[in-house]
Amino acid sequence: TMEREIWTEPTIDDLYQWWEQHGSKSDLIAVDIETLRNQQIAEVGFASDPQHALHIPFVYKDQGQFRSWWPDTVTEVKAWEFVKMVCESDTSKIGQNVIQYDAYWLLHDLGIQLRNVTHDTMTLAHAWQPELEKSLGFLGSIFLNEKDWKSIRKTVGKQND
Repeated sequence: TMEREIWTEPTIDDLYQWWEQHGSKSDLIAVDIETLRNQQIAEVGFASDPQHALHIPFVYKDQGQFRSWWPDTVTEVKAWEFVKMVCESDTSKIGQNVIQYDAYWLLHDLGIQLRNVTHDTMTLAHAWQPELEKSLGFLGSIFLNEKDWKSIRKTVGKQND
């Protein structure tokens, strides 16, 4: 099993430290967003390689209430500025349905342009085998030698539900 380092619950300093150590040195950044009830972006994830990822929460559920992860609006704006920097950087981007979904949400909701998208795994899978399923879980089962990560939600629950 490959060892992984996933930065979670970051501070603003953590975001830039991850970028300096991993993101800025990568030729390809994976991008993924999660939306809350299809109404707003709740989480943004970046990966610089298979071993290093950054999870940036914006909304979480606490005792039935949705709350901002960040302590105040000024800090949340700084987190979005970091997301904008990464998304609009010259580094090539990859993602699952990133062109039709992630790029749309980032631009429509926040005015962030997802630049230099060179690989969309869903679009590539459709061009490769139009008759097969395009979900990330299915594609992962074909192309990766990894434990099924998509079923974890069924046992621990998705935080934004």
